[in-house]
Amino acid sequence: MTMLASPPEVTTAPTQADRGMAHAALERLHILHLRKRPYTQLSGGETQLVMIARALVQQTPVIIMDEPTAHLDFRYEL
Repeated sequence: MTMLASPPEVTTAPTQADRGMAHAALERLHILHLRKRPYTQLSGGETQLVMIARALVQQTPVIIMDEPTAHLDFRYEL
């Protein structure tokens, strides 16, 4: 899911740099252990963290979040 953060004009397979950015985002959010799990099997909090990682990979200058800690597992709220 994090790899889907590539710009829409990119139609090629992810590069090594793309994979590195996705890996770094997952590591930064301490969710690297989720990388092989199907998106449909993640909890609501895990899904939210994956979507935040996806936004980080896009390298947008601003990320606007509405209640970013809602539905997070307790260990991630602190």
